[in-house]
Amino acid sequence: MASSSSNDRGGPIDDGSWATALLARVFTPGPHPRMHGYDVYGDLAQHYRASDLALTGLVGHPPSEQEGALFDATLSFLAPCTVSEAPSHAAVLTRACGGAAPQLVSVGATLLAEHSEALVRDHASLLAWLSASGGPLPPPFRCGDEAARQGVRLFEARLGRAGIELTIFAHDPTLDAACIAALHRCGLTDPEQLVAALVLARLPGVLAESLAAPIGDRRPYPIDLPPFRYVADEPPEPAP
Repeated sequence: MASSSSNDRGGPIDDGSWATALLARVFTPGPHPRMHGYDVYGDLAQHYRASDLALTGLVGHPPSEQEGALFDATLSFLAPCTVSEAPSHAAVLTRACGGAAPQLVSVGATLLAEHSEALVRDHASLLAWLSASGGPLPPPFRCGDEAARQGVRLFEARLGRAGIELTIFAHDPTLDAACIAALHRCGLTDPEQLVAALVLARLPGVLAESLAAPIGDRRPYPIDLPPFRYVADEPPEPAP
């Protein structure tokens, strides 16, 4: 057994001062768990929807009735993530290779987080516009396709039935821009909060798409799309 001496060299762990217990920042454990101090079983679960609890976790307090309705509707309009998009595509391919639910969650959630982070990053100037609350909507976030406008109009109509108005609708936004504006209105102003909300909205669809595929069956997967062919290298010309 090695003995310690005054000449022993310490390391970053030995020389540091460390906590002696994990710090619970959101959930307080126990028979009556609390989220940000609110009784989950006796209060939040009794009076709020699951989507309200998710928003509470992200912003730190229960939403108002209007915020809760806005967040719930926005999750629905963000839900589609088709097999043509990377998160669902990768999860379906994982299923074809024999992946079960744990692997589908791992692959789908990882790619979905990357996809969502890229989407939020691409909308950085929209977040600045929302915080400034004025001026014309930046051109990249205006809808230039009539077919795409149908989804935006349905989103606006859905919110209208709940008595909710978003000023961005007056600027002909894309659906992504309108949904991000809605999340911003719910108090999700930090980019990482937005990434979390986007993953929350789309992960159920990614898992549903991949779980619906037959496990371990690669025959339905279009592996030759686009077509590719192996071509042998041309033999070298003989030396003169």
